[in-house]
Amino acid sequence: PGFGRVEFYGVPRQQALSFQAVYRIDGDGALTLLADDFAQPNGLCFSLDESRLFINDTERGHIRVFRVETNGATILIYPYLVGNPSWSGGWEGPAEGATHVLLTHGHNAHVSGAIEVLKKSGAMLVANFEICMYLVGQG
Repeated sequence: PGFGRVEFYGVPRQQALSFQAVYRIDGDGALTLLADDFAQPNGLCFSLDESRLFINDTERGHIRVFRVETNGATILIYPYLVGNPSWSGGWEGPAEGATHVLLTHGHNAHVSGAIEVLKKSGAMLVANFEICMYLVGQG
């Protein structure tokens, strides 16, 4: 496989690329790089309504969620765009055109960047009461 193989799983093989990545194949067959900063992407799934893409990063022990555009809505889920050691692209680009920001819990890795995105985009926050009140208190 392109991501290599450690001896535990069989014949060792070198990794073909210097990074671990996730790609998208568009309807016209074009290949698009979505993210190249995973330690070990493993497991992809969409939410039932296909508005969210979840990707497990096994080695780091967390699941990343990606923005999906659907029916005129542009949704950011857990916009961990500020203080994220795996993201250096700034928060302004991903925030552009966002209509909704979804947060399910208040871990810093999930809410960091939410205030900036909400202020810039005017997006609607969808979260529980405690998160909403915390973010209101933050400005």
